Amino acid sequence: MIIGFIAGYAFLIAALPRSADPILLAVISSIMVLGSLFVLSVAFLSAQTVSDVARLAELERDVIIDPLTGIHNRRFFNDRLAEEEARFDRTGAPLSLIIVDLDHFKSINDRFGHAAGDRVLIVTAARLTEIVRAFDVLARIGGEEFVILAPNTNAAEAEHLAERIRLAIRESTITLPGYGEVSITASFGVATHLPGERAQSLLSRADSALYAAKASGRNCVALAE
Repeated sequence: MIIGFIAGYAFLIAALPRSADPILLAVISSIMVLGSLFVLSVAFLSAQTVSDVARLAELERDVIIDPLTGIHNRRFFNDRLAEEEARFDRTGAPLSLIIVDLDHFKSINDRFGHAAGDRVLIVTAARLTEIVRAFDVLARIGGEEFVILAPNTNAAEAEHLAERIRLAIRESTITLPGYGEVSITASFGVATHLPGERAQSLLSRADSALYAAKASGRNCVALAE
């Protein structure tokens, strides 16, 4: 638009007769210059607004995204758990929770270093992302602990989902640069929301089921009582 103003001004000056009123030429020039400055200021403000929106979006993303794995973090999970609890109270639709904990993860850090441990977490998060459904909420809530919030999912369906993930983790390998391939397993605790139950109780029962899975030898799925 600025180029258009300049071109139009040049054309107009060239088209006007030499005897044109100087005052008229000054008015035209002023209008062209002010118009160009107005367009320039609008463009600048628009660019600044886009930059600010992008920066705010990035800050918001940083608040809810785990920086290592790129999936949601505990803060986001807690917010969604509260929302799903309210929906359960309102509609009674089933709601399940799956806690995933990598078995013997500390030994990976001890044997190969923390960079290798980070690699295992990143790959595991990617595999979980591939398996969970679009409406599930996947988050990392601890060092090697992940959680899946599964709306509209009863106990049997949640157990089936956990078993699918368990097999996928067990049957695949992770390449660690400098060390080759390693295999890992995970333990799972599954709980389904009960009428009148609060979110913290649901999380606590899933956690208890996870401990039961570990006590049973790990690499298995346990359902909460």
